[in-house]
Amino acid sequence: MADKEQKLGPNVTYNPPEGEPETTEVGGVPMVKGEAVNVVDLLGEARANTLLAKLAGNSFFKVDGGPDLEKQAKARDEAQKKVDEAKAKAEEKRRDEAAKAAGGPTPTNQLGKPATGKKGETPEDTSEGPALSRSPRS
Repeated sequence: MADKEQKLGPNVTYNPPEGEPETTEVGGVPMVKGEAVNVVDLLGEARANTLLAKLAGNSFFKVDGGPDLEKQAKARDEAQKKVDEAKAKAEEKRRDEAAKAAGGPTPTNQLGKPATGKKGETPEDTSEGPALSRSPRS
């Protein structure tokens, strides 16, 4: 049995993010932030179905029967956070293993992050060899 296509509409609600205009017009339909508009009544079913399909994929609009784009974005953000944490853990492990192979702990800066060998280098990192001593002239 084939999946039945979900019917969109008839209402669309404009939900712009912070900093976007409070009103807009889409397909000849004026919309105000947070107010549901029955586009089928305004445009007729044929034109409304085209507009509803278009707006269902736009995160600024909530279409009755359409996907929950906010929920999808939250799930995407959570998945990205897990990936970032796994990458950071793998990098820390790689650094620790490299330090063990080199015979010492991983050098860190004041923030506890791995030292880059730039500003704030330790004396042993920057030494160029034994210090030259000057003998007094006679």
